[in-house]
Formats: sequence, C-alpha cells, structure tokens
Amino acid sequence: MLLIALLGFVAFVLLAYAALTRPAPAARRRLGELALGRPRLPSLEREGPTRGEALRRWLREALPGRTRDRMARALYAAGLGLDPETALILWALFGAGLPLLILLELSAGKAGLGGRGVLAVGATAVASLYGPLVLVRARARGRRHKLLRAMPDMMDLLTTCVEAGLGIDAALARVAEKVREPLRTELRRTLGSVAIGRSRKQALQDLAARNGVPDLSSFVTAVVQSETVGSSLGETLRVQAEVVRVAQKQRAEQAAQKAPIKIIFVLALLLFPTMFAVILGPAVIGFVQRGGLL
Repeated sequence: MLLIALLGFVAFVLLAYAALTRPAPAARRRLGELALGRPRLPSLEREGPTRGEALRRWLREALPGRTRDRMARALYAAGLGLDPETALILWALFGAGLPLLILLELSAGKAGLGGRGVLAVGATAVASLYGPLVLVRARARGRRHKLLRAMPDMMDLLTTCVEAGLGIDAALARVAEKVREPLRTELRRTLGSVAIGRSRKQALQDLAARNGVPDLSSFVTAVVQSETVGSSLGETLRVQAEVVRVAQKQRAEQAAQKAPIKIIFVLALLLFPTMFAVILGPAVIGFVQRGGLL
C-alpha cells in the first residue's frame, strides 16, 4: 500500500508539473487552428489566466526581487527550464506532500505512528526538502564543469577564426557550430542578444554573469578590453587561450593531488573491513569452536 501511495504521489507531482508548464489553452487552440488553415483573431478570445498562471503571478508579486533573482540564477546554472515560481510550487508539493503521505500511511496502520514512525516522517521531510536543493546544486556543478572542459577548444577555434580574418561575431557563430553543449547554447544566446540590438559588450558580460565560470569571465574581460583599447584581438585571444590551458592543467593537477585523500575513505569503508574479516575470521571461528566464548 505504501508503494502504491508513493507511485500515486509521484504521478500527482508529474501532473502538476505538466499543468504548470503547459501553454495557455487559447494559445494552443490558435496554433491548432493555424495548422488547419482556419486562423482566428486573438481579439475575439477573452479568456482569463489559468489557475496555474494566477498562482505564479501571485508568487511573483509575493517573492522578494533578490530571492527570485537568486532562484532564477540557480535554476539557470543547473540547466533547468523552469521559472522560480513553478520551481517553488513543485518544491512545496514534493517537500510537504511526501512527509504528509508517509504520516497518513503510518497513522492508518495497526501499530499507529510510534517513535519510529515519527523518526521516519522527520527523515522523509528533511530528505524531501533538501534533496531537490542538493540535486540542483549537483546539476549546476556538472554544467559548470562541462563549460570549463569546453573552454580550451573554444578558445583555440576562436583564435584560429579571428586570425583567419573573421570578425568576432562571425567567429563566435562558427565556433558555436563546433563546440559541445552547454557552451553551444550559451554562445548562440549571446549572438541572439546581439542580433536583436543589444551591444556586444553587454551581451558578453551577460554571458559571463549568468554562468559564473572563471575562465569564461576572463575571456569576456579580455575581449571587452581589447575592443576598448583597440589592441589586436587575435593576439589577445591567443594569450587568453594559453591562460585557459594553464588553468585547466592546474585544476587537473589539483584534482590529482586530492585523489589519495579520497581513496583513503574508500579503503576505510570497503577494503579494511574485508581484510579484517579474512584475517581475523578463521581465528574467531576457531576460538568459538573451542568454546572460548562460553
């Protein structure tokens, strides 16, 4: 019964996610009519906001601006296509609904809640509240690591394109076709910002600000300073590519130096108990057979 209830709760959360992220019914209907060749004027439809939209609007007005900005940056850094309001609703449903479900299931049993039941409900509440935060931070670290891994290749390609005679925008567009995700998406978003009228300097600074990657920030600073003082962009990019390569090498060496310390914990948890069992096991068995514990 508990498993069925958990599956039902997961299905409910997924349905809530689909309801909160789906497009408005009027917009979806107009798209279907356009596909069938029977367009309708938008002014003829006067539908109010759905419940999900009204709840998101209320949360947007209730949340402080700084808190909402921090949540938006964290969700974007994790690569999640959710707005802060939708993420907050899903987090509240999962964080409060799962412990409540466990509480109701244990209370309905023959043994009642009891001390172990209270402990289980408390552990479930802590896990359901902090688990999504841990997952979001882990995804953000993984995405940031992918950006760092892709930076050296991007710098080499960009240097080659600029020295071959391409402008910075054309070079970024060419590089965006070759690099891996998520750097490809970030470069295309930056070029899209420039295409709609935003200055290149501001678009590059937004690229560095929304990702928080040191190598990317250093690249943006070097490009902006080169354009400001009028120095050679190709030479600047070549020097910056070397700096990025050195930084990546230093991070690899630092990770290698931390490896022995991490291996000690693995040995302590997995290998040492096995060795003790193999070495001391026969002696303990012989001691018991001789009646040493009697």
